[in-house]
Amino acid sequence: MVRGAYLWVPSLTPDHDSGTVFRVPGNAVNAGDLWGRVMAQKLFIGGLSFSTSNERLREVFAQAGVVESAQVVTDRETGRSRGFGFVEMATAEDAEAAVKKLNGQEVDGRTLTVQPAKPAGLGDRSRSGGGQRRGRW
Repeated sequence: MVRGAYLWVPSLTPDHDSGTVFRVPGNAVNAGDLWGRVMAQKLFIGGLSFSTSNERLREVFAQAGVVESAQVVTDRETGRSRGFGFVEMATAEDAEAAVKKLNGQEVDGRTLTVQPAKPAGLGDRSRSGGGQRRGRW
């Protein structure tokens, strides 16, 4: 979803001349206005203990608001935790409260880093070169 874009909602009627969607004639629905109310807000959680489970992560973040999902990222070969995870909070307000309350807090003997997650594919790719790059000769 793109902020500021108009969002088509099936129960609403489009104005066929402009393409704008209306709840009531003359009242456009803007996706930016619905951003924190419709979609869950995903948070990146770094610094997790290797013993922290999905259930424990959910339990910790439930202190800050409604948790939609909690997932500790594991190595696909060994199944061992990679030390980070993601939590989806129900609203932007819950996500903001979680960042304020839990960033820098100690959980299971490790200090957490809590920040809004970046969309997939937008992470830092500076280390993905795969070896030295040399000239042609």
